[in-house]
Amino acid sequence: MALITKEYIKLARREKIARLAFALELLLAFSLLTGIVFMLPAYLSLALSKNEVLRLRVATEEVLLRKNLEEAGEKSDALNKIVASFDASEARRRNILPVVMRIAENTPEEIDILLLKLEPEKSGVFRITLNGKSKTRDVFLKYVENLKKLEIAEAVNSPITNLLKETDVVFALDIKLKKTSYSYEN
Repeated sequence: MALITKEYIKLARREKIARLAFALELLLAFSLLTGIVFMLPAYLSLALSKNEVLRLRVATEEVLLRKNLEEAGEKSDALNKIVASFDASEARRRNILPVVMRIAENTPEEIDILLLKLEPEKSGVFRITLNGKSKTRDVFLKYVENLKKLEIAEAVNSPITNLLKETDVVFALDIKLKKTSYSYEN
């Protein structure tokens, strides 16, 4: 037997349930409000900055396209200058083949030419550095005399070191070419 009647027990239970429901609603409302307060700025910044990011991306792409076009134009101009310079140089240069052929025609079989190098001098005259090997000193001396007689050679310089050995002479010659035989035309 209870001291409180059934009506009061029901009423107390209803009030208890109402208080718990109110507390639950209050907790949910507080959670929702907290979520809105903390999430709204992030959402707004994301929503508003999306358009800004897209606009910035488009602007960046346009700048890069212009820059790439400018760089490509500059590279093309530089390449055209190099090609024009090369063409102008090639047009001024004479053919070296007749000079090399004259040297080869006057080279005896006892002499092996190992290196033939064409170099310009400051005066505009060209010289050929000729390295090779001769079987004997006499053949080498005769070869130097033949080179001096060529109409393409202005001077033939042979260092004394070329004459140190009697056989298997390793030599280095400088042949100064005449301007009429090889030069750059102005």
